[in-house]
Amino acid sequence: MFTLEVLQALLSPDSALRSQAETVFQSIAVPERIQALTNHLLALSSSTSVSTAGNNDALSMLTAVLLRRDILKLNDPSMLNDLVEPLLQSYNGCSSAAPGSSQLQIGHCLAEVCSSLSILDNTAMMATSVMAKIVASIQNPTHDVSLRLLASLADRAPMAFTQVAVSSLSTLPTQCNLTSPTTLVNMTQLVVNAAIATTISTVSLVRVAPNVDELLVDSNSIAGTMGETCLMPLLGPIANCTKDERAQLACLQALGQSAVTCPSLLAAKSNVLETTVELCLGLAHRYTIASDQAPVALAAMEVLTSLLSVADVRHRILTATMAQQISQQVIPVCAQLMAQGIEVVSVQEWAMDPATLVEDRVDNEDEDDAIFAESLMEAFLLNLAAAALNVAMPLVQQLLQTTDDWRNIRAGLAILETGLMAAPVSLASHVPDIIKAATTIAGTSSNPRVQYQAVRLLGALCETHPSVRELYGQVILSHLETALGSPVSKVSAMASMSLVSFCREKVGGQSDEELDASQFIVPYLSELMQALLKPLSVRELDSGSVAVRVRAMNAVACLAQASGDAFEPFYSQIKNGLLESIQVPQVDIATAALQSVAIVGQAVGKDLFQEDAKTILTWIIPVLRQTTGSVSSSPFATEDLLTGCARISTVLEEDFVPYVESLLPIIYHQAAAAVDVEMEECDESEMEGSKSGDVADVNGTMTVALPGRGFQRITVNTSVIQEKSANNRVMYEIAKSLGAAFGPYVQKALEVFSPLAKFKYSADVRSTASQTLSALFDVACAYGEQMGDVAIARLYLPLLADSISEQISTEDTSDVEALYASADSLSEIFYIVFENGMKEGILTGLTLTRVEEVVSRCIQTMTSCLERRKNVTQILNGCLTGDDEREVYLAQLRAEDGLLTPLVDSIGYLLKFSKAAFVPIFDKYIVPVLGQFLSSTTDVRASVASMLLFDDCVEYCGPEGAAKYAPPLLQGVVAVMHDPSKYDRDLVQAAVYGIAQIVRYAPSTIMTSHVQILVHQLLNISQGSKEEAGDSLYLHEISVSALASMTLFGPFSNLKFVNRDAVMDIFLNNLPIAENFDEAKICHAGLCTLIENGSINPVNDASRITRLIGAILSDVQQEGLDVATPDTCERLTKILYDIHQQNPQAVLQGYASLNGEAQEALSMAIQDFSLSRSNLVTP
Repeated sequence: MFTLEVLQALLSPDSALRSQAETVFQSIAVPERIQALTNHLLALSSSTSVSTAGNNDALSMLTAVLLRRDILKLNDPSMLNDLVEPLLQSYNGCSSAAPGSSQLQIGHCLAEVCSSLSILDNTAMMATSVMAKIVASIQNPTHDVSLRLLASLADRAPMAFTQVAVSSLSTLPTQCNLTSPTTLVNMTQLVVNAAIATTISTVSLVRVAPNVDELLVDSNSIAGTMGETCLMPLLGPIANCTKDERAQLACLQALGQSAVTCPSLLAAKSNVLETTVELCLGLAHRYTIASDQAPVALAAMEVLTSLLSVADVRHRILTATMAQQISQQVIPVCAQLMAQGIEVVSVQEWAMDPATLVEDRVDNEDEDDAIFAESLMEAFLLNLAAAALNVAMPLVQQLLQTTDDWRNIRAGLAILETGLMAAPVSLASHVPDIIKAATTIAGTSSNPRVQYQAVRLLGALCETHPSVRELYGQVILSHLETALGSPVSKVSAMASMSLVSFCREKVGGQSDEELDASQFIVPYLSELMQALLKPLSVRELDSGSVAVRVRAMNAVACLAQASGDAFEPFYSQIKNGLLESIQVPQVDIATAALQSVAIVGQAVGKDLFQEDAKTILTWIIPVLRQTTGSVSSSPFATEDLLTGCARISTVLEEDFVPYVESLLPIIYHQAAAAVDVEMEECDESEMEGSKSGDVADVNGTMTVALPGRGFQRITVNTSVIQEKSANNRVMYEIAKSLGAAFGPYVQKALEVFSPLAKFKYSADVRSTASQTLSALFDVACAYGEQMGDVAIARLYLPLLADSISEQISTEDTSDVEALYASADSLSEIFYIVFENGMKEGILTGLTLTRVEEVVSRCIQTMTSCLERRKNVTQILNGCLTGDDEREVYLAQLRAEDGLLTPLVDSIGYLLKFSKAAFVPIFDKYIVPVLGQFLSSTTDVRASVASMLLFDDCVEYCGPEGAAKYAPPLLQGVVAVMHDPSKYDRDLVQAAVYGIAQIVRYAPSTIMTSHVQILVHQLLNISQGSKEEAGDSLYLHEISVSALASMTLFGPFSNLKFVNRDAVMDIFLNNLPIAENFDEAKICHAGLCTLIENGSINPVNDASRITRLIGAILSDVQQEGLDVATPDTCERLTKILYDIHQQNPQAVLQGYASLNGEAQEALSMAIQDFSLSRSNLVTP
């Protein structure tokens, strides 16, 4: 029986007695326990004995805490409802001997009842009724305990609170004693929680933080009104609460929470916004007067950065004047904190502190204020753009010119780095000055902290502005070479990291362009390798030496990767050191050496690396066996060893097969490893610490309140998830490297990796698994074609199509990267089938019903993609803070462009597989979503997608599809072709391709009225040579093909307004066609037809025809291009043979003008044809 003595024993200092009481407590069923706790709470709260008041309050508080935990274990709404009345009696009858302590805990119990009811009761009526009863029973709402109860109710049951209590809060601030710091904090938290509650419209166990790009400031919202009535009275007292820093910080933290969840509270009304900004600026300015005000100043500025992070605030609410006002006051404060927040310790002491392998933005993790100030500086530069830069750049100049305090110089360099990260476009014009500052200071300063920051800045420049490598490469590398030899481990390690930034092929900045880094590196490769020898030769194993050596090995790998075969002469210099380092008994060094030598091996190629690769594998595989199993006996991470093997496989290719059987069990073990998801009971303190379980922390842990389960700590083993992603990439690389040679193992691999495409804990695992499955499917198809049995591919095609497409349709729409990876894998799988010589056998497993399901999912994802593109386009057409923000949104648009492509390709392949049977699917899914974009170019990429699919439908869906969809396609084509110069090249290409398909497959009457304008524009595009076409070569060639299809061997070959000889000349001058194989086949077959029907006299133009036939046959036989069918090749050879019989001299002239490969192809074709003629048996 659960008596009061058991409760008292739980408070006993005697651990044995507490343990016995705990056993008794846990042995009682939850409903009985709740009843007993409720009764005890009533008795304790009604006790009036002064002598026992203190003890009773302690017992009441314990009872309430235990009751709160048990309330969450109830899942019966009626039982929860029955608790409300006794809890309210206890709450209002609590002893005043220890004001508020037990009342507060009982209030939490009431909040948990409301929270559970809001989750368990679908109608929400019971939760609303209980909420109304609780709010009405609060005797004095201005007391601190009452304020905290209301705040807790707003947080735990937001929808019910909004209906019942929000409207009554407007007069509460003016009734409270706001000179009390505690009351001020409680009132502020209540207002913020209540405002946030008004924005919540769905019940969820886990509250996800909203996307700041999607948040809107609504002047007509309840929260906006609350800003005036409830928040405004608090802002003055917060500003004046100077004697209680903790209270002030708590209020500012609440305002910051509101800024990124309910910005309407702070920004919907101009007077509230202005007062909030003045409050924050005033508190920030206090730091310039008293340095001990740093925490408050930082917190105040964080409120501003949080508010400015909301796109709607920046674009619509923030005025230029306010942006300037904020910039002028916060930028100097941040700069001052960045300088003065650095410890004034001996520079030599800092220099002796070893480098580490943990990359931080600031070089001393103990300097929290400086770190925080730097992050705020970056946020202000990012969100205020020009207004902030106009203040920051002159300030930087002043800091860099300081001679009496090295901290100012370091701060100036750090501000430039944050500026490059936040506003690379705006700082582009300052790059020469930044280069000059960084290199001058790096070359002249003897202070290692300043040197470190200057070297770091050079690395940031390479990351954000790739052009510096071309214009200032020599001077940058010269300073990095010097820094590599620094005796200060932090400086040397940072130099290696900056060198890595210099080497990267893909860089950030204004555009995601691919650059050939080798041209900037190879000229200086000898000097760089010489400079790296010193850090590579470090043999000590202290943390600083390890960091220097590891960073140097990483730099060598990047140099090799960027230099390619130009690195071959240096391989012999570094390979022995790297191979020896793999054997060093220090995991970081050995792992870095393995990755480095594998990357170097990829660069120098198989001939140089093969033997060393095999030596490495003989060491890795036994070590790998030690890393798996229940207890690992190896210090090495399995993923690192497997990644090294995967890189080696890309070099050895088929020669890697002997090692596969040893590796696959380990790879499969990693793939199948269970993710440790632990759910264990915890207490309410963890719940409060995690802010209602909004998100998982960095360790993959979150705390939630589950009705029927109680407070639960959910922990996901994130390291296992990361290992799975890495393992997926390993399998991908091995499959791609071995190709069909991996065929004997592919079915098992597909079986193991297929479930990971729907792995529920990580988008990265899902997307990398999808990519791996496409590589494995490629192996299955290639192996099946080789063996003459495509059963594995046939089995897995529908399974993979279903699994990956379903994941695409359910993936988080904000994770465009994961969506693209999965969509690209799906389209790649269909492409592999399309190109396979036995595709008909593979496709028998893909039913039309499955095709429709996949199309439906792709269209669903495409629809949301188009909606996001529409929203981003609207933002781009609105008021942005500057070019940097514009570039951010353009990058989002490009990412969505990338997603559209594989979705369209996937649907296109399914259309081609299904042919005429696809028409009903096209009508049901494609036309409603994309049909509108045929005649509208509001979204050019959508128009391209639409036109491409309509092109395919006309081409592949038979007479019915062509007749039905050619007319709307033609309307879109004509709109573009009236003036192609106005439109995106991809759209013009789709239009031109559409012309060719309509001509070939649709009734000729459809096009009759538009022939003249279409021919005219095709003639314009086809003018000039292919060499002059440049980047428009594809458009040029398909325009030639479309023109020929219309006027030379199509339905409009007798047009009077067309100069047929001129068109013929254009056609012949542009052969052979090679950019689009389907068009090439048609044109090359058309050439045969024109010669055979006499439209072209091959004898009169024998030399030219010889050259063309030679070039076409060379493309097929020597280059392996699928530009002509075997039948066409045979026809071309016969034509050439016949010409040679009539005009051998001209054929020889044409032959002499061909390159060696074309001559060889021509000779072989003629010989084969002659041989076949000589073997004919005449009756």
